[in-house]
Amino acid sequence: MSRKINTAYTNTSAFNVTSTSDLNIMGDAAIGNGLYFAPSANTIHNVTVSSSGTAKLGNALNVTAGSSFGTVVVDGTFNSAGFLTLKSDANGTARVGQSIGNITNNVTVERYIPPRRAWRFMSVPVVNDTLHIRTAWQEGVNNPSLWVRYDPHPGYGTHITGDNNTSLGYDYNTTYNASIKTWVQSTSSWSTTAPPTVSTLINAYDGYCLFVRGSRAVDLSQATNAIPDPTVLRVTGKINNNGWSKTYSGLITNNVLLVGNPYASSVDISSMLTTSTGIYSNKFWVWDPGLAGIYGVGGYITYSNGIMAPLTTNYPVATTIIQGNQALLVQSNATSATIKFKQVDKTASESNIFAKHLVKNIPAIYVNLVVPSGNDFVVEDGVATGFDNQFSSDIDGDDANKIWNFNENLALVRNTKTLAIELRPAPVVTDTLFLRMYIRQQPYALKFFTKDFESQHLRAWVVDKYLGTKTEVNLADTTVYSFAPNPDTNSYRNRFMLVFNKQLITNPIPVTKLIDQSNPNTTGNAASIANRPDMEIYPNPAKPGNKVIIELKNINKENYQAEIYDINGQKLVSSKIIYDNTANNYNILLPANISAGIYNLRLINDNGNILITKKLIVGK
Repeated sequence: MSRKINTAYTNTSAFNVTSTSDLNIMGDAAIGNGLYFAPSANTIHNVTVSSSGTAKLGNALNVTAGSSFGTVVVDGTFNSAGFLTLKSDANGTARVGQSIGNITNNVTVERYIPPRRAWRFMSVPVVNDTLHIRTAWQEGVNNPSLWVRYDPHPGYGTHITGDNNTSLGYDYNTTYNASIKTWVQSTSSWSTTAPPTVSTLINAYDGYCLFVRGSRAVDLSQATNAIPDPTVLRVTGKINNNGWSKTYSGLITNNVLLVGNPYASSVDISSMLTTSTGIYSNKFWVWDPGLAGIYGVGGYITYSNGIMAPLTTNYPVATTIIQGNQALLVQSNATSATIKFKQVDKTASESNIFAKHLVKNIPAIYVNLVVPSGNDFVVEDGVATGFDNQFSSDIDGDDANKIWNFNENLALVRNTKTLAIELRPAPVVTDTLFLRMYIRQQPYALKFFTKDFESQHLRAWVVDKYLGTKTEVNLADTTVYSFAPNPDTNSYRNRFMLVFNKQLITNPIPVTKLIDQSNPNTTGNAASIANRPDMEIYPNPAKPGNKVIIELKNINKENYQAEIYDINGQKLVSSKIIYDNTANNYNILLPANISAGIYNLRLINDNGNILITKKLIVGK
């Protein structure tokens, strides 16, 4: 339904509208009188005020959320009179589209937050010189103890905790952990203390890192066992109607800046990056609250030159779309920077925000750090490397440095620098990527996959320096390499590297040197390595009480002992193998009471000589 108002209006009866109604104001609506809507029918789809239109609200009007979210476009003058609310739910958020006119007075902007305990980068798309953090995101209250819980507007607001000094506006908690952080420009890092929510204006900072546990109905006394629920955070103030800019001074080159989306709409930041000054136009960082495992709190997503890493459920392809109420990080390349947003940057990609794909056709290999979850994996972190001769092998502005997550981390290392995305020339023989990890002691896997790699004519191997093995990576598909770290930092920190070999299309170059399976730091003739005695173990990691299979390669026909030793040299298992060249796979049963850890599995011949030693990982 479309309602057109271009004549005098008196409130003989209020408008009844629905979430599919559109209101087009083409002249002086109501000649200065307020437009009234029935309290039981006051949610509308689109509101458009033409360049010659003027209107004023007389009572509450909501713009619908959902997958068919509504849009307000004002090319004339629209006086909200404090009655306009942009609604938000799990499927989408109402917005203010590209406009050349003005919305005067306050508007309430909502942002739905799904039920997950996680950090989120939040911006404030309104201007309000009197609105404090507590008034907005805590719905004007804070809990004085664990047993007194204030929830004045169910389904709205969240808890914000600090040092349990409730006079500062913090909700009382079981710990002193701050759940709101501000960005410290001079150190390019998050603050270690929380701003007082009762006295800090919400516009005092360009954005925040806010830990959302759910609505104010969540029971903080249950700590991490509390079940999260969905909530809506809302702010009220004047909408940013025109272009927006801010200058940051006193920078050191390569400072990282926190920038908030200033609009009540999704934006495509491609233009912002190129028209702003003093920053790199090819890279930025956002936060994905869905990262870091089942119990995780989110992680950084890095963008550089059309490549985004890690690729996740929320970010399945590279995108420059930023949601309303979302903040991001950019990097300076000068001593001052001016960030510029324009109305034309706004986009209606709210309901499918992660679907915009910037096609750069840069061949890239991705490595995700994942953990098992049922029959699938959950992404903890990830990195990517793009290959094109337009890039340098040195670290420069095209590469994106690693900003560390709060928990698990995976990074690329080059010349002592840690990177999230590395851009390099096309690989040459023995070109190598080096990985670094900071992780927990639990089973993990590395997931290798590529995009736009058809023309690269490469082979690649993941080298496990701890186990002394190499495994070829399928560059046309996905390769998953499982491992389990232990207290020995060599079992994870710098354990893995990816080695490439370039081949010609019509006449592939034979691989004359390969990394030795038993010692990744040595090389040898391909034929001699291929003919060496070898033994593969799978599954590895294994579980107590289960069987492991050893696959024997290139060994003589005779009898052997397969023996398992702990790190103290104590023999735990001995199994006789009669090898007659007819079967290569043999089962070994692990004791049910064997402890999780790293063990040595040795193949010993009849003369008592150790022929092969391999690492065996036993998980829980």
